[in-house]
Amino acid sequence: MCSSDLKGDERESLLLAQQFIAERPWATEHAFPVYGLISSNGVGNAPLFTWIVAGFWAIAPSPVGVTRIIALLNVLTFYPLWCWARRRMSEWRAVMTVAVVAFSPFYVLYSRKIWAPDLMLASLLTVLWAIEWWRDGRPWRALALVLVATLVVGQLHQ
Repeated sequence: MCSSDLKGDERESLLLAQQFIAERPWATEHAFPVYGLISSNGVGNAPLFTWIVAGFWAIAPSPVGVTRIIALLNVLTFYPLWCWARRRMSEWRAVMTVAVVAFSPFYVLYSRKIWAPDLMLASLLTVLWAIEWWRDGRPWRALALVLVATLVVGQLHQ
């Protein structure tokens, strides 16, 4: 996939989000979208990312504003990751875990885009905290979080 494809996906994500906001399916007779971006093999991806981008667009209605919100969310994921890692390993290893994530090429390049994999660490954190709650003897919370994680990871990272 070349960078122009990514830019096209970003543009399409924004257009779908703007259409979603304009049609207001929560308050009108318009139906909620049943798919989001069309994949390279012509299959419609799940609509969750369109809904998320629409929420970001409502807060900051510009491509730069949406990108800034995504970047901020990615930065905010480091503290929960640190907390999880610190409970499972030494401080040095926890720092290295966060550093590897923060400076990985995928995270650096794609966390500045309007693209579904941008929210990968947030999705992964739901799985990690579900495991944490399961181990701490809170199985119902863990099960609820696994269900949320399944929905989010399955829809954002097909």
